[in-house]
Amino acid sequence: MIRQATLEDALIVDRIFGDPVVWPLLMDDNTPASLRWRVGTGLLESPGVIVLLCEDYATFALVPCNSIMWDVHTAILPAARGQLGIDIGRNSVQWVWDNTGCMKIISWIPDFNRAAILYALKCGFKKEGKVTKSFLKGGRLYDQYVVGIERGVE
Repeated sequence: MIRQATLEDALIVDRIFGDPVVWPLLMDDNTPASLRWRVGTGLLESPGVIVLLCEDYATFALVPCNSIMWDVHTAILPAARGQLGIDIGRNSVQWVWDNTGCMKIISWIPDFNRAAILYALKCGFKKEGKVTKSFLKGGRLYDQYVVGIERGVE
């Protein structure tokens, strides 16, 4: 079940984003380690940001880029990967269409994270472009793909 998180859910969001399997894939070399267990509060206190939770398996933070386009930051625990994770992702997109004025969702995915790229595509996103040498990980610069999905075009 997808629901909008509240500040009372900050510890759940922290646990999902901070998970030892999830965290290294999301953060670049210059992300302070001290943020690892405080992501939930920061997101949930940010004006305009919507954080969705699916049970205790996944969280989707939607950050407005402008009035109709939002950037999604996805964190899925290993227990919800595979078809369950795809269903959660598709249902989260539908939740956004049903409950907000958002018309387009985008995400930035470093090219080393091939599983996340495949996941986005299986959830209905399309590759829309690439920004070269824009993510620093392990002292190396990686390209990032921009993926997007539009309301009514799944």
